Amino acid sequence: MPTRRCPACPAQRGFPAPTRRTCCCSSTTRRRSRATRTTSSRSRPSTAGDGAALWPVAIRDGPQGVARLLSVRGGNTGVTEPKPKAVSTTVDRAGALLKLLAQHPDGLGVAALTRELGTQRAPLYRILEALQRYQLVRRDDRKRYLLGVGTLELSHAFSAQFGRGVETLLHQLADDTGLTASLVSADRTDTLTTVMSITPSTVAEHVFTPPGYRHPDGRLASRVALYASRPPSDDEWPEVAEARRRGYAVATNPSSVRYAVSAVVPGTEKADSALVLTLLSLNTFDVESAGTALLSAVPMVGMALSSSGFVN
Repeated sequence: MPTRRCPACPAQRGFPAPTRRTCCCSSTTRRRSRATRTTSSRSRPSTAGDGAALWPVAIRDGPQGVARLLSVRGGNTGVTEPKPKAVSTTVDRAGALLKLLAQHPDGLGVAALTRELGTQRAPLYRILEALQRYQLVRRDDRKRYLLGVGTLELSHAFSAQFGRGVETLLHQLADDTGLTASLVSADRTDTLTTVMSITPSTVAEHVFTPPGYRHPDGRLASRVALYASRPPSDDEWPEVAEARRRGYAVATNPSSVRYAVSAVVPGTEKADSALVLTLLSLNTFDVESAGTALLSAVPMVGMALSSSGFVN
């Protein structure tokens, strides 16, 4: 009967091939090593509970990864990191690109776009080609990319959600008060953006903020009115408490060359985009009469928005 030599056996003894499983290195040693592994794994303290095995991953992810691991282990880090939702990277970059171009009316070149977006040229070119196909982006003769005419179509479609009733009410309010009536949207980050602005029919100099205009930071009447629609807090501005008492916010800041009164449209406070109705002017005006007209108008604007389906 042919024999083979066991390469793992210290004695290097030969044994018949049909019975090679009885070798001390094949069956006995294999059983012994399996038992040793089982015993050692049972006697070794588990590290899954304290996250020790996750430390290399946490260190690789930086401070946020360490904070996340400590919070899992019960450490008091004060950081709560919700699990991010999966999003399409391409769509996310396309949205960031459009936002970036909106902030640069003169346009940006490819080098500036790749630097600002933190991406490579190849995927950026594919995104730009797709956006150009839908006329959301255009390229000028200086090889700079700007917003395209397709964004106007989207803007018009957005404004159409409010219905003709809202625009009619703003026209009437502007003519009755002699002040510009503006409807401002506030997103979850309290960023204020004009969605509709109507000036009085009188021949005079009036404030006009075009749709899409992003308002600056600071204690604007519209922002104060937005904060006043929320529950009181210990660190709120004094103007917020006063606006909550009056029912509307007042801003008389000559440095901004703007005087305004604002109130939140009922029914939009808890929406993703709260709406604030504002009367504003370049010159001083009777705050009491303007505030009264404003408080009379906001419920009607809310009902018009509700009938158009913009708010529930």
